[in-house]
Amino acid sequence: MSPILSICIPTYNRHNSLRILLNSIVENLENVETKRDIEIVILNNNSTDDTEKVVDYFKNELNIIYHKNSINIGIAPNIKKVTDFATGKFAWIVGDDDLIGKNALSQILCILNKHPKYTGYVLPLYQAYAEHKEKFFQFNDINDTFFRGTISLSKDKSDFVWEELLLRSKDYHLFTSIPSMIFNREIYISIQNKVLKNFKNDSFTTVENTFPHLVVWSNMFLGKTVYLCSNVKIYFFIGEQEWIGQNNINWLRLLYQFYVPFLENIKLKSHYFRELESYKNRILLNKSDLIVFIQQRSFIFYFRHIVFKNLFYFKFYMKLMKNHLNNKFNLFKSW
Repeated sequence: MSPILSICIPTYNRHNSLRILLNSIVENLENVETKRDIEIVILNNNSTDDTEKVVDYFKNELNIIYHKNSINIGIAPNIKKVTDFATGKFAWIVGDDDLIGKNALSQILCILNKHPKYTGYVLPLYQAYAEHKEKFFQFNDINDTFFRGTISLSKDKSDFVWEELLLRSKDYHLFTSIPSMIFNREIYISIQNKVLKNFKNDSFTTVENTFPHLVVWSNMFLGKTVYLCSNVKIYFFIGEQEWIGQNNINWLRLLYQFYVPFLENIKLKSHYFRELESYKNRILLNKSDLIVFIQQRSFIFYFRHIVFKNLFYFKFYMKLMKNHLNNKFNLFKSW
């Protein structure tokens, strides 16, 4: 009999983080009635560290399906590929640097069994900075005071239109983060094969190879009702994503280059047109982001989206431009 849930973990050279994640799953399974209801799919992107030793250690405790790529195929392709090896009715892509909260799996299985009509389930994410992760090596020592929720929860409502939940998010991490949704695996793969058929493996050059999961989700859930799992806690750590550099500058570039145009596109197809426009502008109007972004050369994009719509920022913008133009036109250099 196929499992109910496939936890799909794309991984590369993070054996310590993977060990912590798998240990959190083992701790969770103590409260799961039928352990075979959950399978763990691990896709190793040709790691050179002790990833295989960590996987071998947990094979006796977890129902693991393990594959290793013969070469490093890139981050986005590995995320895209990991669900291909799953067999569960529902799939959940979890980063190797994420952490599953206490009792989360028993709560998730209960929801999937009680409310099977949905094709998507949204999980609240709780974020903390990576330097705090040392405090969480022992699963029972997780302290919620270190974490900040990324979505406004509802005590009396669980049904939401998918994009409506974007409007309840407190920052940009809700749907850009891969563990934020559990979904019907067969429908997801079917849509993925259609919308990502021209997928290019060179990561971070298009929205498809930057946020492949988000592109599939928008085609799968836009305008449709999903279930918000309010009591489930999934933890992720800011600063462990080596692929976006040592600070948030590159991450901001990805947001403005791909996420904001993505919002512009789905806004045109949604009943929440005005609300999504406001959400998009909320991202664009962050002053600290504006400073960093101008320093990163993409002032033309910002000028189009901000200055003409918000004259309040004109003087602020021109002051920044003057300062940076005096610096030998460094802002015109490419990233």
